[in-house]
Amino acid sequence: MLLSTEDSIITISNPDIEAEIFQKFPKFEKLCRIMSEELLSKEQINFDGFKTSSPEQRYLNMLQKRPGLIQRLPQHQLVSYLGIKPQSLSRLRTRILKKNKS
Repeated sequence: MLLSTEDSIITISNPDIEAEIFQKFPKFEKLCRIMSEELLSKEQINFDGFKTSSPEQRYLNMLQKRPGLIQRLPQHQLVSYLGIKPQSLSRLRTRILKKNKS
């Protein structure tokens, strides 16, 4: 069982109902397809950026985009996401604090 640390909204769809709705409303189907393609494209760009960034860049990005998340995540999940060991996280935080004080 997968447990989430954040509130989530899960949408469950029925392909038969989708097909019926799309058949009745072709413009809605086109809109959904365009929105899905745009979302997928943005997610691919984000994932590519994530893969090529350093753990420090990932941490700084998380601080900027979702500052509260770092406070709520258990350390073992945070280091797993960043791809580092707990000791490295401590060094990373110290390094960032020193840079910000300069």
